[in-house]
Amino acid sequence: MFFKIIVHLLFCGSIFAVSDFLQIIESNLGDINEVCDNINIFPNDSVLEAVQKFYKEEIENLNIPEIFDLKKTDEPFLIYLQNKNWTEDIDQIADDYNKLCETDSESIHDFLRKIELPFFKLNYNNLKLDKNCTRASENLKSQYQIYFVHPNIRKMFAYKFDNLAIHLENIRAYYWLKENEEVLKKVTDLFNSFVEDVSKIIESTRWLKNTQSVISFKEVLRQIRLKNMTEMAYGSLKEIKEILKQFKNCTEYSVKLVCLAKITVSPAVNLNNAKSYNINPWILIHNTLLYSISNNTRPGAIYGTIGVALARELGHTVIKSSHDPVFLPYFSENVKNCVQKQINSSCSIFGQNLRMANDEAFENNSAEIFAVNFAFKQFKNAYEKEIHTPINESTNNLTNSQLFYLSYLSMSTDKSEIGKSAAIVQSSDFGNSFKCAANTRMMMSKTDQCYMFGCKAPLLR
Repeated sequence: MFFKIIVHLLFCGSIFAVSDFLQIIESNLGDINEVCDNINIFPNDSVLEAVQKFYKEEIENLNIPEIFDLKKTDEPFLIYLQNKNWTEDIDQIADDYNKLCETDSESIHDFLRKIELPFFKLNYNNLKLDKNCTRASENLKSQYQIYFVHPNIRKMFAYKFDNLAIHLENIRAYYWLKENEEVLKKVTDLFNSFVEDVSKIIESTRWLKNTQSVISFKEVLRQIRLKNMTEMAYGSLKEIKEILKQFKNCTEYSVKLVCLAKITVSPAVNLNNAKSYNINPWILIHNTLLYSISNNTRPGAIYGTIGVALARELGHTVIKSSHDPVFLPYFSENVKNCVQKQINSSCSIFGQNLRMANDEAFENNSAEIFAVNFAFKQFKNAYEKEIHTPINESTNNLTNSQLFYLSYLSMSTDKSEIGKSAAIVQSSDFGNSFKCAANTRMMMSKTDQCYMFGCKAPLLR
């Protein structure tokens, strides 16, 4: 079963063949006129799935060394993962023991050492004392079967194979990243400019200046780093090379099934999902988001996808609960109240249960609101004359500002309509971009503008 999972993950191709992000957006777009009342205009994560499928198809077509290509490999370990199963191996071990037993071979002791499993002690004494070789071999076979159906052992193998599958996928990601270094540079440059501008905003924030906290916030921001995806992917390449070496060395004195049980597999970070993470001091932007801009020069889409993702994780760096100051001394209670007021209003208008006002919800909601607002302002500052200009290739006469918001909605992994609607409505240009009337649900849900940082932020915390 686990072998099938690995093969499935590596070989599932795509039937979607659209490389242009704008085309993907427009081919999955519902009625754009409804966005002022309903932001769920992309059914069932259709854009996200289309980008992921096309990305997987592209990395499948990469020219990677044949040793790592399951379709071409002659590497014994990878062949074994695909072609062998435990039942055949256990039967073979029992048959080999039976033959040695019947010939009363002295090498039977060496054989038992070769087939010794980790975390499991074979009852060698019972095997040696039993002169009925058929019964002894069946006993050995039974012990192996018990080992491999034990829940803890199955969990161990499931963990091992899940991480193997991710490492193998990441090897293709490594070669894709090597061929698309300009994408990483584009994201790195955008990240650096964001960090610089957030730092400037912090300097002008009155509640931070009045509490002598500017230095603390800037120091936390100074330490944050964008994790190099190429290095992480290369880590998977090194991991698989080490596993192949372990397996080769082991099979020189033991059987393949036992060697499979003995190899160690380190945890793997899946580089091919669509999420971003903040693991202080590291920010991780995964490859589906990178791929969404690899063939895309439209600023609205770039800032609406990667831009929002970077801003969100920077938000998580400088927005922390005042009740759990792990990295920062505290956060503004006035801002917290403003954010919760917006969330309450969105819940009321969209008919959903009130979101709990706990620390985690505050940090997530605030980071999302900060991200969309900040990323749009950066977009507007860089392309002010173009944001409301229709895009020439658009079949729906979309403007760059509309593409920004649609790109954010289409690639967001946040399943909450409340979180996304609150973030969008707090972005000052949303209503203007889609010409939303005052009586539409989005506009009716908007409360006071929440200025978290900058000269318009609250005077006191």
